[in-house]
Parts: sequence; C-alpha cells; structure tokens
Amino acid sequence: MTVMQPREAFVPLPPGAVPVARRPLSVGASLTFRQRGGHTFLGGQLTPHPFHITRPFYRPDDPAGMATLYLQSSSGGLYGDDQLALRIVAEAGARAHVTSQASTMVPASHGGRARLAIRLRLEAGALLEYVPDPLILFDGADADTTLDVSMARDATAIVADAVLLHNPAGGMPASGRWTNTITLSVDGERLPRLIERQRLDLRERLAFGLHRGDESSARGLCYGALYSVGTDTEVAAEALSAGLAALGGISRPRSEAGWLYWGVNALPAKGIVGARFLCGDGATLSAALDAAWSAARSATGSSRPSRRRK
Repeated sequence: MTVMQPREAFVPLPPGAVPVARRPLSVGASLTFRQRGGHTFLGGQLTPHPFHITRPFYRPDDPAGMATLYLQSSSGGLYGDDQLALRIVAEAGARAHVTSQASTMVPASHGGRARLAIRLRLEAGALLEYVPDPLILFDGADADTTLDVSMARDATAIVADAVLLHNPAGGMPASGRWTNTITLSVDGERLPRLIERQRLDLRERLAFGLHRGDESSARGLCYGALYSVGTDTEVAAEALSAGLAALGGISRPRSEAGWLYWGVNALPAKGIVGARFLCGDGATLSAALDAAWSAARSATGSSRPSRRRK
C-alpha cells in the first residue's frame, strides 16, 4: 500500500466550507506467485480499489526466476476507519520480492482507527521477500497494523516493518498512536515461533531513546525492523550486523540528523534473526532498511542485490 499523491491534492477548504464525510474503506486484496520451470509469475490477483500493482519484472542480479512486484495505491493513504487487508501467497518453489512504490501516509484519524492487515503464506521451498517502504504517521494518526507470516518448514522469508513520524508543524506529533503485531508460524508446530506486539504513543520521546527535552532530535523519528527466517542464523546475524555497522553516520550525535541505533538478535532454535533500528530521519531509515534487506539476501546464498529504483 503506497502513496503517489501530488502536493496540489492537499488543498485547504475555502472559508466557511463544510468538509464532506468520507466513507471508510473495507477492502481485501490477494496476490499469488506461482513457479513453473524455474520462472516465477503472478498466478492470481485480486486488487480492488485502493490496491494497485505493477507488472512483475525480473532483474539479472536476483535469484534465478525471482519476480519483483511493486504495490501501489489509488486512495492516497490510510484514513479514519479504513480496514484494508492484503494476502500474498508464494506457492511451492516460487521466488518473489514484494515492495512498495513509496511510503504509505496515515494522516490524522479524527477519532477513527485505520487498520492494515498483511498475511503472507509460503509453501514448500518458496522464497518471499516482503520489504515495503515505511508508514508515515502524521500528527493525530491512529493506526493498527498486523503482519502474519505462515510458512512451510523449508521456506525462506525476509520481512520488514517500519514507521516514520511526521508533524507538518514541526517537532514531535502532539497526539496519535501506532499498535503493531507480528506473528510467525511454521507448519506442523502447535504454537507460533514468534509473536511480537508493540504500542507506540506518537508523543513519547522515550520510545525512541530521547530525553523529554531533546527537541533537536525529535523531528522525523523512525523505527524499523527486519526478520530473516529459514536461513543459517549465524550467517544471517553476521551479515545483518556487518551491513548495519557499515552505514555512514552511525557515530553522529543524537542532535544531528543521520543518527542510528541498531541491534541484531539471533534465535537459532527458532531459525529467526531479527534486526531493529531507531533513527532520526527518513533517509537514514531507508538506508538501514536497504542495508538490512541486502544483508539478509546475501545470507540466503545469493549475491547482494542492487537497490531498486522507485
């Protein structure tokens, strides 16, 4: 779900005009990737408004036969009481990289709550990379997001999740919240391997490691995470650590844009490696997500990918 909206679309109402109520959207979409002869293609799709997609395409530096697909949107973001759901299936042996054209805007919800539910299903031997651009949480946004990953034992998943705070007036948002749940389940296991829940008050500086009076670092705060599942955990942890450590600007003080805090955790018994990072601006967040994804890809035995143009 992404945003490509010109600035001219955000025009203030004329004096005395009454805003027209917008009916909340409740929409489900689905994509199915299928593999034949080592080539992955889009075997099924249901993408009603506001979902939109590009045609799958192929890059020479990707794993053989991997399809890349960009998610788009025709609504401009997540609003009010919108309830959007997307299910992506990678059938047996399929290889797919799914990202977004741009970030998804979540403006002030005005008493509602915007919900976005992503469900990923990986069949035997599948490789699915789901690495969208971050949500942009505006002042007053109330968003509830879920990412549910279900996979075969021999499948490989690389999934990312990230948010960026934005207040048009400057500084930290004055209100708003973001709740998020990530669940990872493997076939044949009674309990999920991972359940991660978090709730973020958009006004809370301490959630980003900032002092309450540290206004100079309270602009464009970001959180991101990436999980690699089904690869050698030691190899993946080393690759993710090296990739994030190599980013420029990580030694800058918090008062400057470009600061980054990161950590990598390996769970060998569960076959999961997770990387999390906090940073002070969107450019650093994009660089961290790109570095983490590139490192996780290399841990699968493939060459490091070149960056996608958007």
